[in-house]
Amino acid sequence: MSFISFLLLKFRRSLPPVFYGFFGSKWDKITVKGGQDYRQTLFLGGQDYRQNASKRLGQHLHVAPVGLGKKTARGCTPTTLEFGADMAKIQSALPLGIVKKHNDIVRARIHIGSIRITDARIGVHASNILASLVAEINEGDDCDKQYSVSVNKFIEGGGNSYKYIRKTCHFLKSAFAEIERVELSSNRPELVLRSFFSEIVYKNGVIYAIFNKRMHPYLFELKERYTSYELAELIMLPTFYSKRLFEILWSYARSYPEATIPLVDLHFMMSTPKSFEDNFKDFRRRVLEKAYNDIKKTSLKFEWEPVKKGRSVEAVRFIFSQKRIAIAQASASEAAKNKQSKENNTLARAASQCAKEKKGACTEQDNKKKVCNLCVRLELCDSIRAHIIKTARG
Repeated sequence: MSFISFLLLKFRRSLPPVFYGFFGSKWDKITVKGGQDYRQTLFLGGQDYRQNASKRLGQHLHVAPVGLGKKTARGCTPTTLEFGADMAKIQSALPLGIVKKHNDIVRARIHIGSIRITDARIGVHASNILASLVAEINEGDDCDKQYSVSVNKFIEGGGNSYKYIRKTCHFLKSAFAEIERVELSSNRPELVLRSFFSEIVYKNGVIYAIFNKRMHPYLFELKERYTSYELAELIMLPTFYSKRLFEILWSYARSYPEATIPLVDLHFMMSTPKSFEDNFKDFRRRVLEKAYNDIKKTSLKFEWEPVKKGRSVEAVRFIFSQKRIAIAQASASEAAKNKQSKENNTLARAASQCAKEKKGACTEQDNKKKVCNLCVRLELCDSIRAHIIKTARG
């Protein structure tokens, strides 16, 4: 180890462990606003920085670079943040702002590009840029105003990957909301498809956009029935499903202590494929549980549980009230204990029955592994053999 490396390691060890990045990482202070704990991801010139700390108003936090994620855009050029870097550079990279949308758009089906796995990361970046452009809207803005966002804040490698950015722009231009509602006069279903943008332009590392005029009632001059949230919290969510559920739940959380959403409506709003609609276990494992684990790092706190009708799941109940969350958690804990107790009783009966049928002479352990392990642990076969010998002698 060189003398410089030794000094860097010595300096790193003098810091609290929570601020470790990686060997030789450089860090600096920033000031952020907020009031909740969450994990935030931001990109500075292609380098992925993650921030883990308790956000307090005006509190100074440390940001440590932890390296690029597993998947990166082609043409990525990782860079490093020098120790003592200009604070304005760091603050300008934070995606701050408030996103406001009408509830009809939040609860609509949002189409952004392809649903293919190979395009999923581009869809996430396009979603982040869309939210950032919405956050740029101010009260009194004309609907023909052009908004802009730097791609360096959202796309790894920035302008170094033109093909990647070109495809992202295609995703943005093709983004539209699918709204289903019932026409009051005829009581018949009505389908409305509205594009978000009338124009997308990219030049010199900046994306310029003009919103579709038909989107004006859903994004401009919002007075009632709208949803607002911190842009930074949406940006840090890693998947399209996490972002969509985050938006959808915020549209209920500020007005209701809980919301029960029919499963068919949830699939519609989340734009899930038919395979998830047909298999709730996959939907639960790959969408709901992952999104829950991501969103719990934001300021939105909730619990959820499936609502069953017979053996099939008909809806999902989302709980926002802290009192109701505590009750739901206690209920879930009790249900888990009862399930474990029932499983243990079933295993015990199976092990006892197996040992009796073999009269304690078990050599192959050909039953289920859990049953055999329980039999060995409780010494059931030994007890039965001892009982048989005692009876024969008596």
